[in-house]
Amino acid sequence: MGCCCLFAIGQQPVSVGSGSYAEYTPLIKSKTDEHGGDKSRIMETREIYVSDRMKGEPIPTNDWWTNVLVDPYTGNLWSYPQVVKAESGGVSVAYPNHWSDDGCEMKWDTKLTVKGRRFNAQKVLAAGWSDWGLRLQMVDDDNNIFVTLAQGMPFTWFEPGNVPLSFAADGAEFFSLEGDALSLPFEGSCLGVKIGNDLYGVYVPESTVFDIVDNEVNVTFADGKTPFLVVALLPSVEALEAYAPYAPVVPRNTRVDWSYDERSGKMTSVWNVESENLSGGAERNVLQGFLPHHYKNSTLDFSFTGYEYATPRGKMKLAAGNRFSTAYHFSGILPWFACPEEDSTLSHPYQRERMVSMIADYAAKGTFGADTYWGGKGLIQMALNMTFALELGEDALFEQCRSRLREAMEDWLTYTPGESQRFFARYSRWGALVGYDTSYDSDTFNDHHFHYGYYAYAGAVLALVDEDFRAKYGEMLRLLAKDYANWERDDKRFPLFRTFTPWSGHSYAGGLGNAGNGNGQESTSESMQAWGGMYLLGVALGDKAMRDAGIFGWVTESKGVAEYWFDRDRENINRSLYTKPYNSNLTAAGIGWWTWFSGDPVWMHSIQWMPISPCLDYLSENLDFARWDYETMWAGKEIGDWVADKNYAGSALSKESGLGNVVLSYLQRFDPDQAAQIFDEMWDAEMPVAQNTDTNGITYYITHSHRTYGDRDYTVNADITTSSAYCNADGQYTYVVYNPEDEERQVTFYRDGSELVSFKAPAGKLTVYKDAPQLSAVEITNSESVVTPGKSLQLKAALLDQYGATTDGEVAWSVEGSGGTVDTNGLFTAGQQKGQTCKVVAVSGGLRAEKELRIDDEPVLHSAAIEPMVDYAEAGTVLTFSLNAKDQYGDAFPVAHQWRIKEDGNVVKNDSILDVQGVGIYTVEAVADGGTVYSHDVYMTPPMENLALHKRVVVSSYENVGTVAESATDGDYSSRWGSQHNDDEWIYVDLGASKYVSYVTLYWEAAYASLYEIQVSDDASHWTTVAEVSGGGGVENVNVGQSARYVKMQGKGRATTYGYSLYELEVHGIDPESDPSELMGIEVTAPSLLIKEGEEVKLKAVGYDGIGEKVDIQPQWSVEEGKGTVSDDGVYVPAGYGTSEVTASYDGKKATVQFVVEESIKPRSVEIYPQSVELVKGESVAFSIDVFDQFSTACSSDGFVYSCKAAPELMDGAVFNGLREGEYEIIVSKGAVADTAYVKVGTYADVNLALNKPVTASSYENDQTLPEFVNDGDLSTRWGSAFEDNQFITIDLEAPYVLNHIILHWNKDAYATDYRVEVSTDEETWHAVYQESGSTGGMRDITFADIAGQYVRIYCMARSSQYGSCLDEVEVFGKSCYENPVAIKVQISLPDGAVAYIGEPVQLKAVLTDQYGLEYAPQGSFVWEVSNGNATVDASGILTPVSEGECVVTVDYENLTDKMELRVLAERKMTSLQIFPPVAEIEAGVPLQLEAVVADQYGNTHIEICSWECSGGSCTDGSFVADEPGTYRVTALSGDLKATATVEVVPMLTENIALNRPAEASSGTAAAANDDNTGTRWESDHVEGPEWLMFDLQNAYHLMRSEIQWEAASAADYEIQVSLDGEHWQTLVAEKGLSGERTDRATVSAIARYVRLWCTKRALPYGYSVWEWRLYGREMRAGEACEVVFVDAPAEIPADSESQFMVEVKDAAGQAVTNPDLDWFVSGGGVIRTDGHFEAVVPGDYSVSAWSGLANATHDFSVIYLSGIVRNEDTGVVITCFQNRLKIQSESAVRSVAVYSAAGSRQWTVGGLSANCYETSLDLSDGVYVVAVQTENGYRIGKIMLK
Repeated sequence: MGCCCLFAIGQQPVSVGSGSYAEYTPLIKSKTDEHGGDKSRIMETREIYVSDRMKGEPIPTNDWWTNVLVDPYTGNLWSYPQVVKAESGGVSVAYPNHWSDDGCEMKWDTKLTVKGRRFNAQKVLAAGWSDWGLRLQMVDDDNNIFVTLAQGMPFTWFEPGNVPLSFAADGAEFFSLEGDALSLPFEGSCLGVKIGNDLYGVYVPESTVFDIVDNEVNVTFADGKTPFLVVALLPSVEALEAYAPYAPVVPRNTRVDWSYDERSGKMTSVWNVESENLSGGAERNVLQGFLPHHYKNSTLDFSFTGYEYATPRGKMKLAAGNRFSTAYHFSGILPWFACPEEDSTLSHPYQRERMVSMIADYAAKGTFGADTYWGGKGLIQMALNMTFALELGEDALFEQCRSRLREAMEDWLTYTPGESQRFFARYSRWGALVGYDTSYDSDTFNDHHFHYGYYAYAGAVLALVDEDFRAKYGEMLRLLAKDYANWERDDKRFPLFRTFTPWSGHSYAGGLGNAGNGNGQESTSESMQAWGGMYLLGVALGDKAMRDAGIFGWVTESKGVAEYWFDRDRENINRSLYTKPYNSNLTAAGIGWWTWFSGDPVWMHSIQWMPISPCLDYLSENLDFARWDYETMWAGKEIGDWVADKNYAGSALSKESGLGNVVLSYLQRFDPDQAAQIFDEMWDAEMPVAQNTDTNGITYYITHSHRTYGDRDYTVNADITTSSAYCNADGQYTYVVYNPEDEERQVTFYRDGSELVSFKAPAGKLTVYKDAPQLSAVEITNSESVVTPGKSLQLKAALLDQYGATTDGEVAWSVEGSGGTVDTNGLFTAGQQKGQTCKVVAVSGGLRAEKELRIDDEPVLHSAAIEPMVDYAEAGTVLTFSLNAKDQYGDAFPVAHQWRIKEDGNVVKNDSILDVQGVGIYTVEAVADGGTVYSHDVYMTPPMENLALHKRVVVSSYENVGTVAESATDGDYSSRWGSQHNDDEWIYVDLGASKYVSYVTLYWEAAYASLYEIQVSDDASHWTTVAEVSGGGGVENVNVGQSARYVKMQGKGRATTYGYSLYELEVHGIDPESDPSELMGIEVTAPSLLIKEGEEVKLKAVGYDGIGEKVDIQPQWSVEEGKGTVSDDGVYVPAGYGTSEVTASYDGKKATVQFVVEESIKPRSVEIYPQSVELVKGESVAFSIDVFDQFSTACSSDGFVYSCKAAPELMDGAVFNGLREGEYEIIVSKGAVADTAYVKVGTYADVNLALNKPVTASSYENDQTLPEFVNDGDLSTRWGSAFEDNQFITIDLEAPYVLNHIILHWNKDAYATDYRVEVSTDEETWHAVYQESGSTGGMRDITFADIAGQYVRIYCMARSSQYGSCLDEVEVFGKSCYENPVAIKVQISLPDGAVAYIGEPVQLKAVLTDQYGLEYAPQGSFVWEVSNGNATVDASGILTPVSEGECVVTVDYENLTDKMELRVLAERKMTSLQIFPPVAEIEAGVPLQLEAVVADQYGNTHIEICSWECSGGSCTDGSFVADEPGTYRVTALSGDLKATATVEVVPMLTENIALNRPAEASSGTAAAANDDNTGTRWESDHVEGPEWLMFDLQNAYHLMRSEIQWEAASAADYEIQVSLDGEHWQTLVAEKGLSGERTDRATVSAIARYVRLWCTKRALPYGYSVWEWRLYGREMRAGEACEVVFVDAPAEIPADSESQFMVEVKDAAGQAVTNPDLDWFVSGGGVIRTDGHFEAVVPGDYSVSAWSGLANATHDFSVIYLSGIVRNEDTGVVITCFQNRLKIQSESAVRSVAVYSAAGSRQWTVGGLSANCYETSLDLSDGVYVVAVQTENGYRIGKIMLK
């Protein structure tokens, strides 16, 4: 019975030479909800964020910036020196310049954020990229901002088009080109910005205006100027001017080119920048930075500017130009290692037999993994063992390794349709190849160079020794190398250098990278292996461009590895912070000491040491470092040592064959003798590291090769790159070279350009040159063996040296025999007699060569035949034919010919390879040049019968009764024959008679033969070997092609320790006794064997007889159960996916066709948007859907239907019309796939206007805290900002409404303590409706006065923790739409209250308000009037005071009027001068900043520039310092005014007054912080603040200095507070935003007994931790003033009245000081006399201070008008208080709030407000209080009760 199994054609392979790849990634390999797999389908369908211009370009995937490609916004782009991040709200440019506390990441304290006004980026696209440059496109509908950055350039370029720009100004100071301080507005072309301690430059076109609006610097470009803005990181103030010429020069293209010079060994890189000057200037040079690997151990053609930056890679230096050249020395890489030599004088010498046994073991048992990583490792190990066998001259082992390696390589490099493993597929949209099976996220571009570099190296080595393989598969290997390192810019199939970042000097392995640290790489050695593989592949393919690109990458990255992983010079890593040996895991942000798979430090080291190959020779460049590296590993590792005990139960290197050999191979780099000793000891102990089938042979070989030849000399190079120079301990040099060319060539070795040695190297072999060439052999090179009588033949002799190269010398020729003569030049002349023979001899230097010559007729063609003479072969079998032509002497005769293959007389092929799939008779023809045709017919048959089925079997042995001989031919693939555990075991089958055997199929169990022969015989005694096979297990087919009765498998080598085990031995062929006219078999054909689920396919079955004639049949069709249906006429419809078999049966014959059934794309889920919505009655909503298939990727929405069961009439397609109040479910469905949305229709009061509306945010933490989570109706989701203050989130209500209510659901763990709620109609002008400070999170239900707005913004000024501000949900409510606003109110606004001064004109302003309470833009003019002659006012509202008195100002607008009473005062004159502080005490050498304040006759103060004098020391601009103790007087002079302060200078204090004083703390051991022991520390509980630490100094002290020594778990935010009584505290120092282990030193001045450290925010997620807190000061003397207390001080004083301020002065004991000296100061509002008597004049809020010695007190008060001169009481204010929580709601903006006791003293106040609603908690004792609220309309007074 015959059986046909046609394998699926599937998707057509894309041929590359003889190799191929799948044209797309198979769906079956992608993970679905039904089967496992990778992410290839997701990768092929996911959105890629590139601009339209860049679509279709090959996409870089492993660069420093490539997270941009797959995220709507960028992560941190580490372009060095800056970090750039583009988000919806803008682009931040951060200034990283210090390391984290553990030294692992570079950190920044500040950033400058540039944003577009009214611009919220919906996404950020990669709009262009070059070798180290990037251009981003921020998209907001039709508006775009382009941002350019380039590695090493300290600029970020913004090209905004028509979008107006601004940048954040929180805490910023500004300076000019000259370095002078600036205040805004400012007009110019650049602005210096100082934020914290960092300096930025902002460069713009000339005449640009910078102005501050709402803490933002608005940038207004001058008309006619092309807008641009450039942000620079400045190393110094003066750099602002130095950088100005280069700032507008934007890099449009960056390009590196490279070239290699063989003689000098120099690899030169040229870095070119194509630029454009945005300002239109002539400058085209840029400031380009270079890292340590650029400028160390290299040759540069440029110099540096002197400007430098700290980067995660070390010091970056700047150079100016647009072309820069760097050059490195390359000393060559050998393709494999030179053979060791035996030397019995050494201890632990090399043993050749042991080496051979290890090669044989690996040749037989070495395995190849099924994924690209482990598969690649198996290839390189087999390749190395192959080269060892080659160098040892072990031809059989070489051939065994070569054949196994080639078979595995061909499997990987060809795609057979339907196969599931070991092939590559095209990632067309990414411009990539992905290998299957994928591993370690290679489907998402992780580690491509690690994986494919193994294939490149193994393929290169195989190509060097197998010319046929090189010719057939070289192009496929080239394609594979291009995937990870395409060097040809014009080849658009792949991106340039996918995994390599040229400027950075290293590769990135982390696929598309991540948002935080950019990208990373762990295993540098595998990256270097990839470069070496690519380089050698270029050598093997004769591709110089590829070779040189490989050298460029290898040399460059070797420098990067030395600098950024090993830090060999210890300059780039901050060793004071980082305590690990070096870096094992690099990111763009820094370094790390970890691996992805193990915590044992042995792996942190060894991941940089593997694999073992010549490509890693750079590891031996610094042997001192290698020794230190190894010894450090040994000291830190956790695994056990070289334990020589097989029964040892613990972990040990000796038990780890993989890791152990990596470690041993690194040890041999600096101590090969010790490595040899350890290996021998492990071998003798039979430990796995030496005995297992792994890399043991590699370790042994290279160790002894090193011992033989010595260390590499890296100063030497040759003019062939595949070379190395070695020097042993005796100073003897060995020069090793591989000549990859077709002919021998002269090779010269150089050091520094000077020739060392020159010799000839034979072609295609490794030459190990130690000694001068000596004649070693003579060869006669002529191929002719027949000479015509009387004719001459010029003979040639080659003289060969010991290396196989030709050498010069004399040759003596002679003839033995009488057939002819030869002269001295080798010219042989034949005699006249035919049939004679003679021997020609060539002799040189005692060596001879012989050649027999026949004297006879000239050879002519005698016979020719096509071989093999195969008559039958199954369709699908590949047969390769040749023409065997012989002359009359039986020798080969050359015949030029062409091939063709015909079927039915038609030519189907024009080569000699018969590889057709169809059944038929094919004629193979060789057409000689003369026209003669040699032909042979081959019947490509249907499947041949298994002639061995149920036939007699004879075996050498069997293992047990379950593995008997007959199981091998019983047709049952679950039973098996198994032999005894020996190599020389066999099995043969008796076919019963001689039959034509086409091929043998062996079905191996796991115990297969790694080496076996197939033999045939007619008598079972005399056997002929027809094939010798290096087996790989599984199912193996072996061609036979001859007749035989007996067929035998003769084992030669086992792959396992068991015997040979066969499930089935099949012999396929033809019985010559059968009737040729009978049906031989069936052929089934189909239009395609790759089909989709549910797709119909029509099958056709044809019968054939024994001579190839067709036979009509009516087959019966069947299909595997559950795999679909097939009709009687052969129409097949598959069910499900995978493989399926359809069978046609007829007359005992059957044929089976196997299909690959691809999954169809099936919708699995649908998501409807919005998921929930609330509508005001009458509104409508349009729904949209996203549909996802079984791969979780988006698919078509065709066929989905919307419905609303409760009210179908309200649905109009995807639109729901909210015409009736109620709650509704909207269902979208297609079959069982459905989703539901929920709609609520109601009134304004109960409809959340914000639900699922568009949201933008200044930032978000990650994908779990997206902005849209803030209004999704789900309290379990949240928006979380970046870990920074001053962040915001904005909700677009999509229409303007009148709003009055908002509910905030703050996250319980991370919330804003200080925030405000703002409303806007245009997203530009914002109105604060609510503001809170000191919030404790939770829900906030806030109502406020009606206001119109479409946009609601929650602006978070300060956070509760180290994390971001987090909102679980925001709900917004209103009362109506905002439609048709009109002005209903006009109001006068004065800049300085209700007072004007003669000589000072005042600009009056009027504000219009509409019916919704919003400022209304005037449509006409205001009309101004003044009631009398005290002042005049013009049409523009400029009021000019004329004479003292009162007047009324009136403004009219249409039918609206407002009036304000105004007092005109006399011209202001400066009448007094005061110094603060009037009395001071400081330490010697510590500066004291004094302030001089000038006041006018009304008490208004002004800061004036004064001159300063002092009685000693020095005083510049008020800064006084004295080095000697004493009493000093410091005088300030301004005109005729003069004031003096007294300063007491004491010696520098050394006594720690806090030492061992009583200490308390909120938690933890307080006394550990003042015990003078830096080994103990106070540590609080691990909670957010406040946590506190307090010292009781036990008496009053004048504190002058504080030193806090923090542990790493320090406070980010804290205060130092002081008190005299331990109850009333004053803040002395407040710090924010700090981190790390540090000592905070502060100069202070306060009188206190109690000192408290009040910690409010942690730097790390632990407690607060202080090693020691030291305080320095002087104990207060008896009777010395220590405290000043105001007595019954008034809170409000009417203008034009007088009031007396009084104080009590107390000493340290709390006793009153009699007749104290007092100095009085007032901040304004009137004049105060020396006795505290105050005359009030000008209304406003002021303070009064009283000083007695060092003690002082301040009291706040207000001067008010009670005469009605200010406008009447503001009645639009509501004051409420519940549970001590005060709430203010006002129709107009609240400016300030004050709380007074019933006696009139002020208890609490806050100013600087601008919201309509304010809320806070009052920490006051029970009682009745008066609340005074100042609004923009006036005042409101109310009473509250606290209880």
